[in-house]
Amino acid sequence: MDGRVDGRESEALYGLLFSSAYDPQYVVDQKSNRFLLVNDAFVQLTGYTVAELTASNRITLSLILPEDHQAFEARRIRADKVPTESYALRMRRKDGEVRDLDLSVRRLSVGGRALTLGSARDVTERTRRLSEIQQRAERTQAQQSALLDLEKTSGEGMDAAFRKVAETSARILGTERVGIWMLSQDGTELACREQFFLSTSSHEAGARLKALEYPRYFEALSSIRVLAADDAVTDPRTMEFTEAYLKPLGITSMLDVGIRLGGRLVGVTCHEHTGPARSWTPEEQAFASSVADRVGLLLEIDQRHQAEELFQQLFEATTEGIVVHQDGRILFANRNA
Repeated sequence: MDGRVDGRESEALYGLLFSSAYDPQYVVDQKSNRFLLVNDAFVQLTGYTVAELTASNRITLSLILPEDHQAFEARRIRADKVPTESYALRMRRKDGEVRDLDLSVRRLSVGGRALTLGSARDVTERTRRLSEIQQRAERTQAQQSALLDLEKTSGEGMDAAFRKVAETSARILGTERVGIWMLSQDGTELACREQFFLSTSSHEAGARLKALEYPRYFEALSSIRVLAADDAVTDPRTMEFTEAYLKPLGITSMLDVGIRLGGRLVGVTCHEHTGPARSWTPEEQAFASSVADRVGLLLEIDQRHQAEELFQQLFEATTEGIVVHQDGRILFANRNA
């Protein structure tokens, strides 16, 4: 024996290589666009059987592979001009699931018959990850822009500033309800200063929560910075709200962040999600924390303004003349002076 293979052996070897290839592969007739050969990997990819693909008169390549039939047919028509081509498209499996593919095709002529050899690679997971990365980048950019916009709220008055903060936060995070609650001096009660409803673009205030009725929640606020309850009904820190608050309002997830002033807890920003429970991402928690910090800064600015107004009133109310000077220059003087 000279080590060579005859025609039958060669055909068998080529068939074995084709059928056992790792990537899904197929051969179609260019004229009819019907399958002649498919390997095991292509069968697994499409969900159809070999018989369904090669013995059926209704299943063609354009039916299985592309969602955009016109674009696919345009590629097929120019096959004689482009012998080799690679492109990305979407495939719909037999069960209806859509998969993303990288497809390479080579045009062949066998015995005067025009054929196409295709090799596909399933890139659905890669496409999904790239899409998630792009969406995350877009969300991060939107959050940063929103925070920059919120820096302009200090001169609008507290009520208007709080309304803008709550509305902006709800739209960025996509939560139905965003509230700003202030803690009483003795820490026994939270009073709603602002509540925004995304679906109706409406505002309200005035609700109250007492520590005696929700001790676990108040305890959690005092000990942690961020309370992220993906499932608020089962989370031990928020489950106290289930019957009276969560179920009646359809709230499934909560993201609450303490508002601190001079290191002291003075309130909380509450993000309340309705619909299927959601998992709060680190980026969302960081944004909510920045929103709470912004509220804390607004409170600090407001306190400073109130102190300045009080000083001015006392300064003018005294019966004595008061002059404040430095290096021979008068800085302040009341009317009596």
